[in-house]
Amino acid sequence: MAKTGSIEPVGRLHAILGLAEEAPAADIARAYRRLRAHVESRAQTASDAASWAGYEAELRALARAFEVRAGGEVDPGESEAGSGPRKRRLRRWAGRAGWSLLGALVLASVLFAVKHFGGGAGAPAPARVAVRSDPAGARVELLGAEDEHVAASGPADGSALSVPEGDYTLRVGHPDCPEAWQQTLALAAGELREFAPQLCQGEGRLVIRSNVSEDRALVDGLDVGQTGSEIHSLRVGAHQVEVRKQGYRPWTGKVVLRRDEEITLNAELEPEAGQSAGSSTPAASAGSPAAAAAPPPPQPPPGASAQPAPQRSVTGGAGGRTALPPRTGKGGSKSWHDAIKSGLVADYDRNGSRSLDTREEIQSIACSRWQSIEASYETGGLAVDMSHLYGFDGSSAPANTLGITPAMRGYAYDRMKQCGLKTRS
Repeated sequence: MAKTGSIEPVGRLHAILGLAEEAPAADIARAYRRLRAHVESRAQTASDAASWAGYEAELRALARAFEVRAGGEVDPGESEAGSGPRKRRLRRWAGRAGWSLLGALVLASVLFAVKHFGGGAGAPAPARVAVRSDPAGARVELLGAEDEHVAASGPADGSALSVPEGDYTLRVGHPDCPEAWQQTLALAAGELREFAPQLCQGEGRLVIRSNVSEDRALVDGLDVGQTGSEIHSLRVGAHQVEVRKQGYRPWTGKVVLRRDEEITLNAELEPEAGQSAGSSTPAASAGSPAAAAAPPPPQPPPGASAQPAPQRSVTGGAGGRTALPPRTGKGGSKSWHDAIKSGLVADYDRNGSRSLDTREEIQSIACSRWQSIEASYETGGLAVDMSHLYGFDGSSAPANTLGITPAMRGYAYDRMKQCGLKTRS
């Protein structure tokens, strides 16, 4: 007969234990304890939330059936074999049908779902960082906080980079901006962080002068008037400068301005073929008195380009930059590069390949030669080291820079370090 208020019939316990209804109370208690211990053991080794919940339901049903059979009293064998603590624990389990049990089930379900479905093999979801720079064209690097290794990199175009959770340094650099933007981050699993850094901030000042009058200066393609003492306030970063005058070869160059810096460019224009300096009229014909009196044109120094470079010097601004060696052009310009390349190939190309393509050729370049080249390069006012601009440190650069083939750039980089040139390592 069922206990008042219970939903479990008396015969349910006997059926669960496999005993007859007339079995003695001591046999029922012993069988009950054995079955309970077995179910508890299975519950402790459950591999998922559903199985664990099923075992808990079996234990509650078993406890209710036993209480119905015992009339709410402790069975006579409960004092034997030290079963008192188990009885009290069982009653606690059977009585927790409210929020405690619901909370445990929810927690177990969440942990199971995270383990089996959250990122595969228990791995946490990666953190993500998206950067969109102003101006466009910058690149992003996420550096590990401990050893500054590059954990991820890519364009700063708004696309997300994925990395494991942890501490990082976010660095954003633009080839036309002298300084990189960076920030330290603590990224959590599954987090998405977005940034919109503004690079090349602030202004610098530029003065453009030349060796002719009535010329025109252009900055980034915009006509800014004649050269002279006028100061042009420009955004920090790289700018293309051109000076023109009819009858002269155009002068072109590139300058990188830093915040609050002032630079003076001195452009030297050369007359076009058939023109004399300071005049736009054709030169005197051969055999005329004027032609006979004219001095012969200057010859380029050994190793220099056959075509003279238009620019000779860059001065002023923070740093007090000095004049360039004659006829090499502004340090880092195309005319400068071509002159240096021609000289290196002429002096050190031993196999007639018209380039420096062997280790022996690279090693034969004297340190004094490298140091002279770097000193000449630095007068151009560029914000990056020569070894980086021309790709010797592994950065992107055109083929055959300074006459050295791509396969030999690494050896040239080692030689530069041996000679004390500025390098990144």
